[in-house]
Amino acid sequence: MAKEESDFEDISEEVPEQEFADEVPMQPGKTKEVEIMPGDVGGVTFIKTPETGESIILNIEKVVNNPNTTGKNKQTGESFSIGVKKKDNTVIRYDLVTKEGRYTVMNWEIFFKLFGPDGIVAKYGNENGSFKGCKIKITKNYNAKYANWAEKDIAKLLDMSIEKAAEHKKEIADAMQKKKLYTIELVK
Repeated sequence: MAKEESDFEDISEEVPEQEFADEVPMQPGKTKEVEIMPGDVGGVTFIKTPETGESIILNIEKVVNNPNTTGKNKQTGESFSIGVKKKDNTVIRYDLVTKEGRYTVMNWEIFFKLFGPDGIVAKYGNENGSFKGCKIKITKNYNAKYANWAEKDIAKLLDMSIEKAAEHKKEIADAMQKKKLYTIELVK
């Protein structure tokens, strides 16, 4: 059963934007023996969340509850969380293994739109007995990182007037409140 959204802290824009090639190995006691298939061996292409105004289409083969929730930045050596963080600071990580690569769910809005009570992927899995074959489109409507920026900084970065930047910041706050930063659709 899915938890209520209020049980979780939204850290969607706190995650560093880098590849997860240097994932920290699982801690002793957390390891779990898992059979691998021939297609599981080799490099993995990690799929980033699309840029604002853009979409990605994912053809899901399976969904994995990945216990490896810590990564390390290659340049700084700093560790960071991979997945979504609960209010108690535990992290859960769901990876969509797709024909295009691996997509890690990194924020609660996407998580609930995929796996919540009305989640597109959850419904598909329940109706079909598997997530395999589910094809989804994720569109990023707004960039939440601008929600806390000063209007003058938004105006400069996005090349708009301060008045337009203030409107844009209000739109972002509204989208965050209404859970409309992302649109997720089932593709037929």
